[in-house]
Amino acid sequence: MTATIFSTNPAENYSVLGSVESHTETEIIAIVDQARVAQIDWSMRPISERVRILRDLYHTFVSEKETIAQSIAQEMGMPIRLARDEVQYSLNYYLWYLDNAESSLTPEIVFENETEIHTVYYEPK
Repeated sequence: MTATIFSTNPAENYSVLGSVESHTETEIIAIVDQARVAQIDWSMRPISERVRILRDLYHTFVSEKETIAQSIAQEMGMPIRLARDEVQYSLNYYLWYLDNAESSLTPEIVFENETEIHTVYYEPK
């Protein structure tokens, strides 16, 4: 059995902003299974490709930042100025992670001699 989930505006007497249908337990299990399969594919992609894909998403977020801020303001009853600041703050973090992903995620040799090499690998979750 599915139910309707409503998004409301607490600053305007909880007026309805929109709604979505919920998923059944079986549908949720199938969606999680699909995500697990996709994670394997994602982890096999080179870091540079993952960064490129996420950078494209970053640009989408930048182009939609006013829409995102308006949604935050309406759904949380937050003043629009604070919502805009929150979106920009999040975008700054996102960009920092993109700019530092390759240096942070590239395997690092921490010890090496004639007979062994110790490498730290960072695996995506």
